[in-house]
Amino acid sequence: MSFFLAILTAMPAAHASPACPQTFTEADIIESARTTEGFFARVDAPGFAASRQAMEGRLVCTREILKVATIARVERVEALGAFFDRKDDHVREALAGLDVVSPGYLIPVELVPEGHPLRAQMAEAHTLAGDPATVPIPPPSAGWLMVDGVTGTTVPAKRASVVQQLDALGTVVATHFRWGEETGWGWMVQQKPARAASTGGTRRVALVGSGAAAVIGSVVLIGLAAGQRATFDGSGVMSADASAEAKATYKTQLEGMQGKAAGFDVGGYALGGVGVVLGAVAVFTW
Repeated sequence: MSFFLAILTAMPAAHASPACPQTFTEADIIESARTTEGFFARVDAPGFAASRQAMEGRLVCTREILKVATIARVERVEALGAFFDRKDDHVREALAGLDVVSPGYLIPVELVPEGHPLRAQMAEAHTLAGDPATVPIPPPSAGWLMVDGVTGTTVPAKRASVVQQLDALGTVVATHFRWGEETGWGWMVQQKPARAASTGGTRRVALVGSGAAAVIGSVVLIGLAAGQRATFDGSGVMSADASAEAKATYKTQLEGMQGKAAGFDVGGYALGGVGVVLGAVAVFTW
């Protein structure tokens, strides 16, 4: 049973969801971010767009709890992407997110030279980073959420953030880059409440307990049947020295003893069969 349980436990990790044919590590995300920034430095907008999309795909399909450094790198790429898209509000939101997760962080001049229009928005982004406004997150049915690497129940309303959903065992089941004004929670994974697993466990325990009780009852009944036979075999009433009256009386008693022994046998074997069936059901539904 433990062998099959180990296989079933390993299955979620071995098979990715249809939306994620494979999973990615933090190192994969950082590598993709570095490549994307290279396109920005070369002012290659089409190349940047394709590479940014690849990075976002890796982010969505990670199963690791992201470190602050990785989140900061994602925020930086999103700020650059918003600049290419000419979405100044998103530039400030992403820079504000970067400011929060990595206070005092400076974008390399090799990537964004002094005097670059994007740098002109950093002061405003810093002010935005201090805005305390938040939006509550619908609590998942199981597990918890992490916002920018910290457990939380709300997300920033004025800046970008990276939100991760974890299941009851602490495994990442969803990762999402969120803009401050974004609405909807369709990216969250619907899970069965932890209570459902507990109910299944209780049912299995009940099956095992009932099966064990049935087997024990079977042993007791078969033992009683054997006792009845032993009583008959040990009696001397049917010896040659016994009187005819004693023999007649004992024959009447013997019929009752035989009936009891037969009943104990039938009941014992029936309970034994029930115990085996219940045990099998418990094993195959574990």
